Amino acid sequence: MSPEEAFSLWGKVQVVAKKYAPAVLDLTEPAIRAFKASVLAYKFRRIKKSFGAYFWGVLSGIFAVEQRKAVGACSILGYNWFEKR
Repeated sequence: MSPEEAFSLWGKVQVVAKKYAPAVLDLTEPAIRAFKASVLAYKFRRIKKSFGAYFWGVLSGIFAVEQRKAVGACSILGYNWFEKR
């Protein structure tokens, strides 16, 4: 991977985080999880179009979950599904 490609992927991380998870402060851990999942999909030949597009989709899903955790949207009804009891 060239430095330009890595810079492009980090730009995707920042844009997706700003769009889907403005309340999430730590971007590195979800970005690393998304990158690992994308590399695994690439190795198993599940990516049909481009790595960047697949990475964007994985990022959006992961950051959406992180946003829900940060905001506590499930605790509106009085029960937090992410909390262990």
